[in-house]
Amino acid sequence: MVNQNDISVVEHIRAFKPYEAGLSIDEIKAKYGLANVIKMASNENPFGLSKKAQESIYKNAMNAFRYPQACNPRLVQAIYSYYHKKYPFLTEKQIFVGNGSDEIIDLLFRIRTEPHKHNAVMFNPCFGLYSTQAKVQNCEIRTVPLKEDFSFDFVALKKCVDENTRLCFVTSPDNPSGYLPNKQELLAFASSLPQSCLLVVDEAYIEFAGDENKHSILPELARFNNVAIMRTFSKVYGLAGLRIGYIFLPEQIATYMWRVRLPFSVNILAQEAAINALEDEEFKQKTIDHTIEERAFVKKALEKMQCKVYPSAANFLMFEPKGIEAKECCQKLLERGIIVRSLASYSLPQCIRVSIGTTEENREFLSAMNDILPHTNSEMIITVDGPAGVGKSTLAKRLAKYFDIAYLDTGAMYRSLALRVGADVVDMSEEKMQKLFASFSYVLKKENNNYILYCNNEKIGEEIRTEKASRLASIVARLPEARKALQKFQREIGRNTALVAEGRDMGTVVFPHAPIKFFLDARPEVRAKRRYDELTAKGQNENYDSILSAIIERDNQDRNRAVDPLAPHKDAIIVDTSDLDIDGVFEVLIAKVMPYLGSK
Repeated sequence: MVNQNDISVVEHIRAFKPYEAGLSIDEIKAKYGLANVIKMASNENPFGLSKKAQESIYKNAMNAFRYPQACNPRLVQAIYSYYHKKYPFLTEKQIFVGNGSDEIIDLLFRIRTEPHKHNAVMFNPCFGLYSTQAKVQNCEIRTVPLKEDFSFDFVALKKCVDENTRLCFVTSPDNPSGYLPNKQELLAFASSLPQSCLLVVDEAYIEFAGDENKHSILPELARFNNVAIMRTFSKVYGLAGLRIGYIFLPEQIATYMWRVRLPFSVNILAQEAAINALEDEEFKQKTIDHTIEERAFVKKALEKMQCKVYPSAANFLMFEPKGIEAKECCQKLLERGIIVRSLASYSLPQCIRVSIGTTEENREFLSAMNDILPHTNSEMIITVDGPAGVGKSTLAKRLAKYFDIAYLDTGAMYRSLALRVGADVVDMSEEKMQKLFASFSYVLKKENNNYILYCNNEKIGEEIRTEKASRLASIVARLPEARKALQKFQREIGRNTALVAEGRDMGTVVFPHAPIKFFLDARPEVRAKRRYDELTAKGQNENYDSILSAIIERDNQDRNRAVDPLAPHKDAIIVDTSDLDIDGVFEVLIAKVMPYLGSK
C-alpha cells in the first residue's frame, strides 16, 4: 500500500479545499419525496438551448469519435463574423475560445503572471474563479471591498495597482449582485491603468443589461492595448453544459493563449452548437426580453414581501429575505423543491441569489416565498439605536408601554447567555462556540399583560442584574459567534411579536426592515453629565471627567468596529437629544410614530 505521506504535493496546493457541490435534482427529489424540483441557483437559461443548437448536436453526434480541429477555426470564424458586422475594427486574431470562461481565466494567469512576483486585483466579493486560479498560480491577490450598495470603488481599486500588477478583473454586470457599472466610469478606469496591467472585463451577463452599445465597452475596445472582454455561451445561449467561453483581447496575448492551450479543449459538439446558436437571433432575443420583463416582476413581488432586493442587470436577483435567516429560507425553499443560491460563500450570509426562471417557475418561487416569510401579528417593530448614555432603554420601555407592545431587552439576553456559558467560552474553537450557542433558545411570553423573556424555558430574573452578569456580558458581547446567535434569536422573537427593540445594532443588523427606526444621539459631554447626575443622585462618588473619557473611548470603539460599526441605518430617524429632557425626546418619538400608525 502506498504511504500517503510519501506523496509530494506543493505547499500552496495542499491548502486548497475541494469544491463542495450541492445535492443533485435527483438527490433532492429522493431526500424530500418530491416529484418536481426547480433549479434557480446557477443562472442558467430557463428555455434550455435553441432548436438550431439542439439539431447541430444530433447531426454531429456521429462525429464524436473524432478529435476536433485544432484551435477551433470554424467557431472563431463564426464569432468574428457575428461581431465584425457591428464592430469592423475587430480581427480574428483578437479572438480566443476556451472550455468555458474557466479555462480562459486559468490561461490568463499562466501567461501573464509569475509566481511570488506578480499580483492580480479585483473586487470582493466577486466570481470565485478569479481568486482560485490566482492561488493555483501562486499569484498575489489584492481585493477591494464593494461599496455598501455593491457599486464599484474604482479609486480604491486603482490604488491597488502597481508595477507588478498583471491582471485586473471587473465583472459587468457583477455577480452575485447584478450591479452594472457606469460605462464612462469603467472606461476612465481602463484609461488610468498602466500598459503592463491587462484589464479583463467579464461580460458574461451583458446581454441582459439591454442596449449593448450603451453598457458594454466592446464598442470602445479599439482605443485600448491592455483591455480584454470576456463572454460566454453559457447564459443567454443556454449552453452551460457544453462549456464554451470566448474573449476579445490584444492579438499578441491571444497568440500566446493559443500556444499554451490544451489542443482539444473545446469538443466537436460544443463547437457546432455554439456556431448554430449564434445564428439563432430569435431565440436569443426571446431569452433577453423574457428575462428583463420577469426580472422586474419578481423584484417588485419580493419588495412587496418587504425583502430588500438589489438592482440587477443580469439574469438573476440578489435579495435579503425579511424576518428569516437566509440559510433557513434556502432550506425551506429546498424542501419545497426550489433550489436557490445561498451567498454565504461570498461572505454575504444574509443574501440569496435567485435566477430568473420561466414564468411558471418564477410564480412558484414567489408563492413559496410568501409561505415561508413570517407574517407577524403586527408589522409594528420599532428599533432604538444609538451610543451609550442617550437613554435608549428608558425611552424604549416607555414606547413599548405606550403602544402596548413588547419591549425586547437585548441586554438581558446577553447577560443571561453570559451567565450560562461563562468566561471559558473565549477559549473555545469557533466550531464549538457555534454548537454551544445553537443549544440555546429564547422566547418572549405575554403573562398578565407583561412580556417575560425566557432562556431555554427558564424565566430570566434578577440574577442578570449582578456585577458578575455585567462583567461576563461584556466578554461575550465581543465574540462574533455570540453576537450572530443572539441576533438570530432576536429576529425570531420579532417574527410574531410587535415590539420595541433597543440596542446599538437593532436597526442596522437585526431589524433593518423595521418600518420605524430611531437613532438617538447626543453630545458626549451631555451624556457624561446625565450619567454623572444619575450616579451622584444615588450617593456614589463619581468624577465627571472620568465618565466623559470613558464615553468618548466607547464611542470610538463602537463607531470603528470592524464588524457592525455603530451608525444609523440609511432610513433611520435621527434624533439629537442633547437639548431635550427625557419627556421632550419621548414626545418627539411619539410624533414620529403616529403618522405610520395612521397610514396602516
